[in-house]
Amino acid sequence: MTAAGGVPWLEETRSSWLRQVQAWVAEALTATGIARAGALEEVRARPWSIVLRTRTEHGFVYFKAAAPGGRHEAALLATLARRWADRVPTPLACDVRRGWMLLPDLGPTLREALDGADGLETWQRLLPRYAEIQIASADETSRWLELGVPDRRLDVLPGLLAELLADDASLCVGREGGLDAGERASLDALLPEFSECCSELGCMPNATTLDHGDLHDGNVLVGGGSYRLFDWGDSSVTHPFVSLLVTCNTQIDDLASDDGRRRTARLRDAYLEPWTEHTPGPALRELFAHALWVAHVSRALDWNHILAGTGAIARSEWQPRVATWLRLWRDRRALLRGA
Repeated sequence: MTAAGGVPWLEETRSSWLRQVQAWVAEALTATGIARAGALEEVRARPWSIVLRTRTEHGFVYFKAAAPGGRHEAALLATLARRWADRVPTPLACDVRRGWMLLPDLGPTLREALDGADGLETWQRLLPRYAEIQIASADETSRWLELGVPDRRLDVLPGLLAELLADDASLCVGREGGLDAGERASLDALLPEFSECCSELGCMPNATTLDHGDLHDGNVLVGGGSYRLFDWGDSSVTHPFVSLLVTCNTQIDDLASDDGRRRTARLRDAYLEPWTEHTPGPALRELFAHALWVAHVSRALDWNHILAGTGAIARSEWQPRVATWLRLWRDRRALLRGA
């Protein structure tokens, strides 16, 4: 195995892998009746995924491949698109085994469309539509797990956290950005409360469903009057409310400030509206805060999972993200759980 750990776009065999991709894209376009007019060009390459594009008679189409940790995305997106074509992109072609997708151009990202403007009102319109996907998918947990979506259900989360806290390499113990012994002890001390919190969250209806995992304005496409959620490579099966952590983190500078609390409340109330048909609003708001606390652990687990198959070089650069999320989990306990 090369240093890239089985990520072909970072390996010495990149050229031969690209030839395979070119052949697959050409075959897929022919099957859909679209004429290709340009060569493949790289849009973005990361250790966990790569995006290429090529020009066609109808504009650009985009190819995406994922490293092992996100390879479930192709099958998941194809399945979601059968019901939610107005809310997620519909792939032109998929190779589920290899985790390859070919996607149409559905417009700019929300970040590009906003061009620096405040996106709070847009998120207030978008989040209820996302919540509806989650509510409807709560009965399909077994299907998502069969597709390879990572299992972060509330009953397994405490065990996953305990395993993570015992893994020196994952925590980057003794490395820059990693945890030291005192920090790990402070995190270990929170394990009983974390387990209790997971149990509390599990008491609500639809407590296990699909989480996008990385819900921010760079992963929303804007076009034709619709918002479509893409990049489901960080998705997992877990408590639905954990989805809002990334959204809040990118929309709010300081969650504890007066403005941060106001903006969080607006995002929360918009997102929770569809859920009030199943649980009273006051109870939902308390559960939401607790779920945001749990979500920090989910993000640490997600980073550890997505980096697992990318090799030593990628882990050296990105692995400290795991420790960062665990520190935030500890430091935001009082804010989200109460002193």
